[in-house]
Amino acid sequence: MKKLILVGIFLTVLSSFALADTVQINTDGWTQQQKNYIKAAVSSLLHNNKITHDGIVVNLPDVTVNNPSDSISALTGTAIKNKIIAFEVQTEAARVIKKQEQAEKDTEINGSILKDITLAQVDTKIDSISNLSEAKLFLKRLVKYLVAREILP
Repeated sequence: MKKLILVGIFLTVLSSFALADTVQINTDGWTQQQKNYIKAAVSSLLHNNKITHDGIVVNLPDVTVNNPSDSISALTGTAIKNKIIAFEVQTEAARVIKKQEQAEKDTEINGSILKDITLAQVDTKIDSISNLSEAKLFLKRLVKYLVAREILP
């Protein structure tokens, strides 16, 4: 009976130790931003390969994956760097789009007849609308201006 208890305790202690796999990557020539992306890139690569784990530790040049569910052979320096470059491309594309959208908003705001309009002028402008076409035009300008100013979504 004592032997069974000791075996049970031994197996419990043994199972509490997580296995870890480590890969080394050469980050010579990488920017600090690219080095900062390593953990995210490793996590993404593991997820893409359906490998679960209990954590990732980056202590360059070592990248350690705690208790991976499968081989981490997909984690190579090249694969990690390619994933980081993909992140950078996506980030830059989003930045360019956001910058273009902001420029369009700025152009709309700066070119709008509503930019410097006073409350009294609003009443006068609305009262001077004499047909549906003028009403549509005013409403379009108003909505574009409010959207550009981020007052409307």
